[in-house]
Amino acid sequence: MGSIVSSQQQDVPDPKTGLTPREKGLVRDTWALVRKDVKANAIAIFLTLFQRHPEYQKLFSGFADVPPEALSTNPRLGAHAMSVAYAITSLVDTLDDADCLVELVRKIAISHSRRPVTVTNFEHTMAVIVDTLKDRLGGKMTPAATAAWEKTLKLVVNVVADVYKEVRRD
Repeated sequence: MGSIVSSQQQDVPDPKTGLTPREKGLVRDTWALVRKDVKANAIAIFLTLFQRHPEYQKLFSGFADVPPEALSTNPRLGAHAMSVAYAITSLVDTLDDADCLVELVRKIAISHSRRPVTVTNFEHTMAVIVDTLKDRLGGKMTPAATAAWEKTLKLVVNVVADVYKEVRRD
């Protein structure tokens, strides 16, 4: 009987994030796989983002004018990709601390609100993160893991949108 109760608890969503323990576990497990080659995986996210949305590259002054074929080896792109990967790691590490998770996202949103970055840019980036994980992890990024990541990153976008409403006048 204990396993039935335990199994049911895996599906009870956190009241603040809406994420279940099972979903949090899937996000943690798949991110652990990403971290085995974090720099290459983080760069892959940006390369995919710029392939889908080439205009977004201009938002990054450090590598705005780097030709697409040179991006994968550009040190500034690599450094920024690693910063983003570390931010994602922080989010994954705080999935059980909703207040801290939200504050981390708020900090990201506030810093990006000072730049010409929109909520739509965030939405597109979150979609690219999921697609890149699916591409890089193959069958290990199961439909359940994909749904867990989509739910987690939707939370990120919602917090960003709330912060933008607070701090932006556009």
